[in-house]
Amino acid sequence: MKRNLLFIDDESEILENYKAFFEEHMDREKRQNKGLTSQSEFSDNFFVYTCLSGEGGLSLVRKKKDEGDCIHVCFVDLKMSGISGYEVVKSIHEIDPKIEVVVVTAHFDRVIEKIFKSIRHKEKFLYLKKPFHRFEIIQLARNLSEKYFNNEIRNRFISNVSHELKTPLSSILGFYQLIEDSEGISEDGREFLKIIGKNARLMNSLVQDLITSVELNKSEIVLRKDDVEVNEFLRDTYLIAVPIAKEKENINYELSLCSKSENFVIDEPRLRNCLINLINNALKFTEEGQVKVFCKIAKDEVFIGVEDTGIGIEKDKLEYIFEHVSRVENEHHEKPGLGLGLNIAKQIVDAHGGRIEVKSKFGKGSEFTIILPKGHK
Repeated sequence: MKRNLLFIDDESEILENYKAFFEEHMDREKRQNKGLTSQSEFSDNFFVYTCLSGEGGLSLVRKKKDEGDCIHVCFVDLKMSGISGYEVVKSIHEIDPKIEVVVVTAHFDRVIEKIFKSIRHKEKFLYLKKPFHRFEIIQLARNLSEKYFNNEIRNRFISNVSHELKTPLSSILGFYQLIEDSEGISEDGREFLKIIGKNARLMNSLVQDLITSVELNKSEIVLRKDDVEVNEFLRDTYLIAVPIAKEKENINYELSLCSKSENFVIDEPRLRNCLINLINNALKFTEEGQVKVFCKIAKDEVFIGVEDTGIGIEKDKLEYIFEHVSRVENEHHEKPGLGLGLNIAKQIVDAHGGRIEVKSKFGKGSEFTIILPKGHK
């Protein structure tokens, strides 16, 4: 298995040491496996690339991706002349978000925290504290490249299965709609049909979340923006969730539009998907009371929110709710879902240059607010 490693450091002696570590390791493995005829048969088939600057490292990452021979693991020194390690790490995931990144530093400081907070793919970021033993870095390179390949296999599997499920689900939902519009169905038949529709929509939503999650983890989000009227966007999105809201008899599902007509520049399908995820979560975790979709405009920002009187979120769990797989329910409130919705929503809003703010009281309810710049096309 070919494992492409990149080391970025502005000291040539350190880069030579990295090369020596892996050359010695490969020679040792070659001696231990005399019966193997080629390097590609070795379990640790490392290809080591080095760069003396952040600029050179980013150029190589881009070149290898274009060639279809991607870097799998990148080790970046934090303190370098020219582009800092902080800027390099941010830029690497803009070029290829699949790369596993290790920041090499003599001490943990605020810059590490700054990097961690700013990058989208936090699960692909580690730091290695100096000094370290050569076997540590070899083991880390082995484990992270394995993780890279396993993620690729998992994403392909999920993508294939999700798309295979999409076709029959579309047929089920289509025929469900035809039957629902038909006359002569008994009251019991209507109830059974209602259950079919509810579960088909749920399954369709889960499959769509899987597809979106794989797409977002494979590449940086490319937005296709247009000028969109805020109230029209809000009204259309609100109506999509009306059938789900009607199934919750003890909930008032409300819409509060902006006081005046305004346009903002967004990728409409993606942002609608984001808002639908927030609305669906609110409806899912609210048994009685209210779910309200609202909008406010202040200066150059648009505030779109979803407020509910549901179970709320415990204070110690709030910081984790946007992670890749996060579930906010407890043992008394088990709900169907994959825990992907909030992570998807955050990635879409981040790509728009916005943010999501959360207020919640456990047992009282939650309020999620998307804050976006009006922007210019």
